[in-house]
Formats: sequence, C-alpha cells, structure tokens
Amino acid sequence: MKFSVIQENLVKGLQIVNRIATTRATLPVLGNIMLMTDQGRLKLVTTDLELAIDTYVGAKVEIEGAITIPARTFSEFVTNNNDTTIDFSLKDTVLTATSRHYTASIMGIDALEFPTVPPINQEKPITLNATLLKEAINQTVFATTLDETRPVLNGVALFLEPTGIKLVATDSYRLAEKKMNQPTGYSESTMVIIPARTLLELNRLITDDSAEVKLFIDKHQVMFVCGESHLVSRLIEGNFPAYENLIPKDLTTTATVNRQEFIASLKMASLFSRDSAYNVTFTVSEKDITLKALSLFWMSCRYSQQMQCSLNFNHRKRVIGFRGLFNQLKTKPTSMLLCRYGRKDR
Repeated sequence: MKFSVIQENLVKGLQIVNRIATTRATLPVLGNIMLMTDQGRLKLVTTDLELAIDTYVGAKVEIEGAITIPARTFSEFVTNNNDTTIDFSLKDTVLTATSRHYTASIMGIDALEFPTVPPINQEKPITLNATLLKEAINQTVFATTLDETRPVLNGVALFLEPTGIKLVATDSYRLAEKKMNQPTGYSESTMVIIPARTLLELNRLITDDSAEVKLFIDKHQVMFVCGESHLVSRLIEGNFPAYENLIPKDLTTTATVNRQEFIASLKMASLFSRDSAYNVTFTVSEKDITLKALSLFWMSCRYSQQMQCSLNFNHRKRVIGFRGLFNQLKTKPTSMLLCRYGRKDR
C-alpha cells in the first residue's frame, strides 16, 4: 500500500473515528484504526463491536492495500505533524510515514484480523433534516440512564410512523419526548431503541454544513449516513415502557417565564440542595413564581427567589419538586419557557 494525503484532511477524518477505538478491549486490534484505500480515497474505520464508524479522506493512491494501526500513536503523530502532505508506504505490517520534516515507522496488525461490520439493508432509506435531528437528540438523550440493569432505558426509543418520527427517552424519573413532522415512508408504526452513545456520536458527526442524514434500519442494526461518514450500531432489544399515560392530559395551570432567568435561578437554587438530590420547589401564585431550596445537612442554608411570569391557572397555589432540569432547559432554543401541569394526583 502506498498513498499521500493532506495532513489537515487526515486530522479531520481521525477526529471523527478516533473516539470509538479503545485500548481496554480484550482484542488488541480494537485499539487500532483500519486504513484502507478505496477507489482513489482513504477509508478510516474503527469499531468496538457495538458501534462502528467510518469516513473517507481524499488521497493520492499509488498502490492499493489495507492495514490497522494503533489509533492513539497514529493520531498523535498526524496531529502534531505540521507539514502539509504526508506520504505513507506499507511493508508487511509496518507503515512508514514520511513528510518534509518527519519520518516514522509504526507496527500495525493485519487488516484481516479487524472485525467485519455486518452489512445492513439499504432498501428503505429515511432522509432527515440534519439540524432538526440534532435538536431532537439534544432534547431527549439527556433523559436516558446509565443503569445497566434496565438496558432499554440506556437508549432512545425511535418511533417511525407514516406521518412522522418520535424520539422518547426516560430514566424512570424524567421523561423527554420530541416529535419530528417528517414523512418516513413506513406504512405501519415501527419502534427501535438506539443506544444513547450512538446518538451522541451522531451528534458529533452533524456539523453546521450538514444538510441531511440518511437513516437505515435493519432487524438488529441501525446505520446513519452523514456526508462521507457512516455510523453503524447495534439496536437495544426489549420493550420500551408504555409512557403515554404518564403525560397529563388535563393541564390546568400554565406559567410563561424567561428561560435564561429560570435557568439562572435553578442553578443558584441547586447550590443549596446538593444534599437533597438537587430538589428545588417552586410555588405558583397569582402574580409570580417563587423558587425555594433548603439544605438538609445545613438547615440554616436557604435560598428563595421570586420571578415574574404570565399565568393562566385554576388552582390558587401549587408546589412542585423539580430535579435534573438543567440539561432539558438548555436544549430549548426559545427565549421564553412555557410550564404546564395538571391535577395534584397526576
């Protein structure tokens, strides 16, 4: 194998795939990046057996070939190399990199030992707006849990319906739902659970220049195509909780507040509620909302603040405990925030 590549372009490609490679795996090859020439381009691939990502980099290819190289060593060499172009040549399993000021030889592992990513059915692609998809991920993925005893809650449920898409996540305490009004081409409703880590990696692939993301779903896998990059992931098997009944239907009280002011107030209140699981209560009255927090360890530490708001309510007064709202509030792009709740028993 022999090829030349522009250093800046190679760095961008490595930034996309490098996060997946891991040195903690039992298979040493999983800590490597596979370099493969493909029709005049250089293909970079990494996988951890649960998730795989590849991207293409423009290159001048003289001799075709493939090799896997330790991800950390290779990435650090390329990143710290300030020469414009780097030439690579392979002999047996040793990759030699040569540029104007630097020369390095790196021992690799034969590409045949690199795990093969199972092919996925690409007959029914779903094209999604990249900006709207990234926004939907940000507004739901925070509600997943890291508790491995309930794997279905480690991911985001993707509901594909003929008229649109829903993303839903919960950790059994918080619940986030986001609807996207985009046709899917599916005649019947379908649900899959995508690992939260997969969606976070997809978010990193989506840039300001990304116009669309193509989605392919198979029985056990999902693939996202964003520009020159492909992200393939296993799906989480299991039944997602029936969450619809948890969302109140009879919302009787509405309060509109300034979003940034509300975030700042919650952040200040959290300083006094660390030892009470960050519980913050707010009282809705006729004219304003009052946020309160009390330290259980230091009973003398209290916090209270009143906020002006626009109200429409049937209940004279209401106190609700809040926890873990910061991530959700930060993902809302609007300047004003609409808070609604229903009966006391809901």
